[in-house]
Amino acid sequence: EADLRAAINDQTALIAITGDLAHLGQIPVERTIAIAREHGIPCLVDAAAERPLIPNPYLQMGADAVTYSGGKCLRGPQASGLALGRKDLLWAAFLNAAPHHGLGRPMKAGKEEIMGLLAAVEAWVLDRDHEAEWRMWEGYLATIQAAIGSIPTVSTTIEQPGIANVAPTMRITWDTATLRVTPAQIHRELLEGQPAIACHLLSDGLRIMTYMMEDGDDAIVAQHLSALLTAERPPLVAPVVEPPAVEVSGEWVIELRYVLDSSTHALSLTQDGATLRGEYCARYERVPIEGHVQGQAVAFSAVIGYEANKVRYRFTGTAEQDGTMSGEVDLGEYGSAQWSAHRVG
Repeated sequence: EADLRAAINDQTALIAITGDLAHLGQIPVERTIAIAREHGIPCLVDAAAERPLIPNPYLQMGADAVTYSGGKCLRGPQASGLALGRKDLLWAAFLNAAPHHGLGRPMKAGKEEIMGLLAAVEAWVLDRDHEAEWRMWEGYLATIQAAIGSIPTVSTTIEQPGIANVAPTMRITWDTATLRVTPAQIHRELLEGQPAIACHLLSDGLRIMTYMMEDGDDAIVAQHLSALLTAERPPLVAPVVEPPAVEVSGEWVIELRYVLDSSTHALSLTQDGATLRGEYCARYERVPIEGHVQGQAVAFSAVIGYEANKVRYRFTGTAEQDGTMSGEVDLGEYGSAQWSAHRVG
């Protein structure tokens, strides 16, 4: 609490809390709200993926405002959101957003989203049978569990959610040597199949989330997953690990070529056998990296950015004896870029 109090000054306009991450902090939400009120500073709780319960727990704690996604638990339009709380704060937000010519105008929600969200709120309060929805989701998982539960080595576990993304999920694991297929292979084959099926890839299996499923989807998932887990496959072959054929320790300058532009970064590498460690220097920060070398193939990664804007840069390529490297960098949801590097110093 002392650190929070010390951070508050006459420039502090608001204290924001991410509700479903609050358990990772050292100060309970209720205490944070109380400290904000002591200093006369409004407190906002971001509860985007949580259920908008009635009465609202955060407002009961004394929060000045709480916000929810219109497209998650409410199942309204994705480009909408709901804010509850002090009328004067919400009115101020309204005056700084569309249709007024304030800073929020570029982020405006359209009339269709506003009316869709209103309908979703009314349905949440008056029409939706939340207990029946939960039984429906459990039924979807039961259908999938029945289809794959008897497959040798397959194990299924029903997992209950926390305060966000509130729906039951199923964790599926199996012995990869027995079924001759890895979670990554099944995940890719489901996504590339017809119809495409998206699920969570875990280090040791898959997770099925029922939240977005509709009637009949459970049978489709069950059929495809069962077929893929029981398909005849050749034995898994351990990849051949080549000893390093190059030494890449030292200082490097990296050129990245994106879709429309390019950037220059720096890289400091230390090679210990096949293991790479070091530091990646972008324009505004230095971050640690880790990777490996096999033959002339190099691979390393670095996380660049701040909070929600973090991107993992996954570099793969080839190192040459003349002190150059080149290849492709996977930028996740942002696509890919080409990179080349030359040794300096």
